Amino acid sequence: MENKHPFQLAEQPKSSSELLKWLFFIPNHLRKFERTLTKKETRRYFYKTYPQSFLIIIILSILFYLLSALSIIWSELPSSFPEAFKPEFIQKWLSDNSLYSSYQTYIKFTFIKFIVGLAFGLAFGLAFGLAFNLTFGLTLALVLALAGGLAGVLTFGLLGCLASGLAFGLAFGLVFKLPFGLTIGLAIGLAFSLAFSLADGSAFVISYYTTYFRFIFYPFYLIRCILPLDFKKNPYIKDAVIWLPLPAVRRKLLKLSWETPEVALKFAAFLFEHRPLQRKLAFQIIHTATAAQWYYHPLSASKMLPPEIYSEDKKSRLFRPSSQWLKLVAKVKSHLNTAKQQNHVFLKKSAWSVFHANLKALQQTTMQESKQWKADYLKAIHCWIKESRKQLQALDIQLQMTERASPNKYRLGEALQPDQFGQETFVGREDLRDELSMRILSSVTMPTFLMQGQRRVGKTSLLNFLQTLLGSGFLIVTQDFQSDACFTLSAALHSVQKEAQKKLDMDDNIQEALPEDPLEAWRQFKTFFEETAESEKRKIILAFDEYENFHKLLEAAGQDGERVLEAMRSFSQSQNNVIFLFTGLSLFADLGEPDFSRYFVHAQRLKVDYLKKADALKLITDPYPEFRLLYPPELPEKMYDLTRGHPALLQHICYEMVTRANLNNKREMTPPDLNAVLEKVLDRSNAVMINFWVHFCHKRMQQTVKAIMAQQPVTNKADLARLLDYGFVAEHGQGLYKLRAPLFEQWIERHGDSFE
Repeated sequence: MENKHPFQLAEQPKSSSELLKWLFFIPNHLRKFERTLTKKETRRYFYKTYPQSFLIIIILSILFYLLSALSIIWSELPSSFPEAFKPEFIQKWLSDNSLYSSYQTYIKFTFIKFIVGLAFGLAFGLAFGLAFNLTFGLTLALVLALAGGLAGVLTFGLLGCLASGLAFGLAFGLVFKLPFGLTIGLAIGLAFSLAFSLADGSAFVISYYTTYFRFIFYPFYLIRCILPLDFKKNPYIKDAVIWLPLPAVRRKLLKLSWETPEVALKFAAFLFEHRPLQRKLAFQIIHTATAAQWYYHPLSASKMLPPEIYSEDKKSRLFRPSSQWLKLVAKVKSHLNTAKQQNHVFLKKSAWSVFHANLKALQQTTMQESKQWKADYLKAIHCWIKESRKQLQALDIQLQMTERASPNKYRLGEALQPDQFGQETFVGREDLRDELSMRILSSVTMPTFLMQGQRRVGKTSLLNFLQTLLGSGFLIVTQDFQSDACFTLSAALHSVQKEAQKKLDMDDNIQEALPEDPLEAWRQFKTFFEETAESEKRKIILAFDEYENFHKLLEAAGQDGERVLEAMRSFSQSQNNVIFLFTGLSLFADLGEPDFSRYFVHAQRLKVDYLKKADALKLITDPYPEFRLLYPPELPEKMYDLTRGHPALLQHICYEMVTRANLNNKREMTPPDLNAVLEKVLDRSNAVMINFWVHFCHKRMQQTVKAIMAQQPVTNKADLARLLDYGFVAEHGQGLYKLRAPLFEQWIERHGDSFE
């Protein structure tokens, strides 16, 4: 099978020598290979490979035996520790007078027992290999074979503990993970200390950890650090059991990761999958290579990928970026894509400024991240900021050569808010402010108000600005009854209370919802606002926006709903601090039961109509200081005549005019521009028109409207009265009528029949 990338390991060993290589240097891969085999396949594979490993095991064992013998004779251990050797060997040793003769004596006394120990180790390893698995069986066979020669001559004293420690350390280092391996070494060392002596236990522990951590290989790795290395030629490619760090290798690999990030990421994936002891290095390489990709590809969204660190182990904790950092990376990338997709220079500059600001925010957040990985990203982000600044400067030069755009602060279908979007385009309504203030302040008992008007004429916007218009002597508490918080009468009243607390910056002391019983909920609601009005020393206006939905809640409550209405009427007439202000399309008499007009006979209607001409012309020609469009005198007049000051339609036309001006890099608008804009405004999906034609007009009323448009006499007086009362129609000559805003007529002519 072909390798998918340069670091992929073979799926199975090709020979017995490769199997032993796996055993010593990549035992985890050998265990992975074993898991793919059935028991029958394991036995067959073991029978096939184990005999081929005999020769290698025997050669290694003999070499280790001969080297061990030489080191024992050279260091004269029998003279220093005679109690560790058998008496007959010591007697012959003392009679030898040369190193060579002593070596021969050692071999003569131990070789037969070495061969017996080797045979025992091979046989025992075969049994364990068949009983358990390849890794454990081969490891035990090799260890017992290596220890066999020493066992034939040494007593179980100091040197015996050293030999045992070497054997067990090698075995457990290959088979067991770090916590268990360290624990078992200390446990056996403690047992030897108790059974024999402290020196024997210490000797076992020292020799155990020497082979467990494979210190014998570190001189070769240190020499390798001096030589040139790369991702394909380094100690971690060959050995998966390097416990201790190699700082020089790490530095060189991280340097290579910055220089060749694509290869580095593949190498990191290799480490992560096949070298579990090097996960920390893998995390460092991933961060360095990812940051390098950013650095070498500035302002490339496709290269701005977050580091792929998904591990949940303890080692990854210091290398996992915070969720805030990851969100900022995604945000910066998104804004970069948006900026690059813009073609218009004004829009491009605006989008690029947003991207640049978020890039600097990412820089500040990166500075707060872990020192284990942030340095390379800061270098890359600094490069990006530098390139982004160049892009902004280039856009500034383009802007100097282009007509400046006008900011578009008009809004489409959104309620305007003070101190937020649309503040500058909220004009007029002083007459309603003055009327409402005068009626409230001059009344002995509080009247109930109905702020009524067509859909999209600015009722909600007026409510939003009411606090500003009326001043600090009033507290406006507004509840949108289309909100999902108003699913029952009790929940709706509770939501109004919470809104009042929010306005007054009160502690949220309403921990539980109001009682489900409507009357009990009303009593607690009333008490709350009585106490609040008394403590605040100002008038409280409770504005029920889209009050038709409040009516539905009362209707659903049946007789309890009617009792609540009676209680509301009584409350309104008995005090002058809390005022009910209902806001919606419908008149009280048009709602049905429960009939508000019967309960609130003292209610006063505040009709929210179209803008006055002066206010409409100001909205068109001088809405805010940064407005740059220039109109010929007849164009604003025509815009007013088409809408008659309808706020939503006028906002829509003005919004499209500014957009068109900016797209075409112009300031001076012409009648053809208005005609092009009207094509957009008169689209079939226009919400203002649909609300009137589909939702307000029933089939019979639609016929009445068509008769009015055809300048025919109206026979249905009830429909005519309703159209007049709601402000859609105005009288036009003797017995004739017309739609107030000609745009309604144009839209109906185009699309009216499509809704039949």
